[in-house]
Amino acid sequence: MKSIEDCQESGREEVRRCRENSGRREASSLGEVTIGRCWWFWLGRMAWQNPHLVAVILLLPGYAAGILKQFKLLRKQATAVLEFRERLLFLSGAVAEAGGWEKFRREFAIRLPVLCYHHVGTKLSGSWPILTVSTGVFTRQIRWLAEQGYTGIHANDWLDWVHFGKLLPEKPILITFDDGYSDLLQNAFPVLKANNYKSTMFVVSQYIGGPGNWPSPLGYTGRPLMTAEQILELARDGVEIGAHSRTHRDLRNLLPDELKAELTLCREELSTLVGTPVNTLAYPFGYHNASVRDCAGKIYDIAFSSTPGLNVWRSDRSQLRRMFVHRSRVNFFLQVKFGLDLCAAFRFLKSRAGRWIASIFSPGVPKPAQHSPLSTWNLKQPSSGLPQGGVPDSH
Repeated sequence: MKSIEDCQESGREEVRRCRENSGRREASSLGEVTIGRCWWFWLGRMAWQNPHLVAVILLLPGYAAGILKQFKLLRKQATAVLEFRERLLFLSGAVAEAGGWEKFRREFAIRLPVLCYHHVGTKLSGSWPILTVSTGVFTRQIRWLAEQGYTGIHANDWLDWVHFGKLLPEKPILITFDDGYSDLLQNAFPVLKANNYKSTMFVVSQYIGGPGNWPSPLGYTGRPLMTAEQILELARDGVEIGAHSRTHRDLRNLLPDELKAELTLCREELSTLVGTPVNTLAYPFGYHNASVRDCAGKIYDIAFSSTPGLNVWRSDRSQLRRMFVHRSRVNFFLQVKFGLDLCAAFRFLKSRAGRWIASIFSPGVPKPAQHSPLSTWNLKQPSSGLPQGGVPDSH
């Protein structure tokens, strides 16, 4: 069993090495101790503020684990206790070297909420109603974020922090828009500009200037998209432009050559339009699988899924978490603070309940294809993305 001093010195040394060589961040063991739920961070903060108290608390379990490890049946549990003790002491040493909990958090343990909008304005007849957030609700949400001390960043700002440790604001947040609808010009971007918020917009390169027809199979009318001139003007005004594929198709259904062309040509077309490299992607409909992620990872630096949650240092950059925004004040608070989306959970349960009831009363009827909008919710949140036949979102 390692001594308290050795565990803490390991944490201090790792912080020093990461500062001396930013390239070390990619494989640093600090990335492992910053993964976990919120309670782990509160425990880490307590370990830094009260190191002697924590050392005493862990002393008895540590020695007990050392004894129990001699018994074969208890060896696994004893090893887990010892690893937890060393991990916590390692973290307390790293926090001390960083100069305190807040400095350590900003350098190594930021948790980033990513919000997703589509339309901002009035709900129009025939359009997909769940995609629209009113101008009043959007303004209220942005003002609340500003009051709470959140600062808007770009996706590339997050990437610079992950790779090089470039300092982020104290409470960063990433606000994104899918598809590039023209109503954002009057109803969303002026609000962001007035509150000094950065944002990212994901564009479907072959539908620039026309209506998006991807809601049509679901019975909804496409709405006008921005022109090339409008997109270029936004880019010049500081809006980060990202890719949303070339034609907004389900990427899982494409052949390898089609998939590569869909993603590569979109990047090239948008990069030519805005005059800077486009290296971020949002999957159409939120759909992806291993093949899609592998292809996207070779073309883009970051790709966003539609899985709720917060992003951390070691989050898979081929499927960063992102949350669809609703008008509910409570749900918005939970999304921003904890990465919880109760509305998505409700839609998931509602969809499953409907399928279960249908299977009882119509057992011989084949299950219909699932096209319920924005109902993605995977309680286990697997690394492989949404399961085949899962309920899509509307991205």
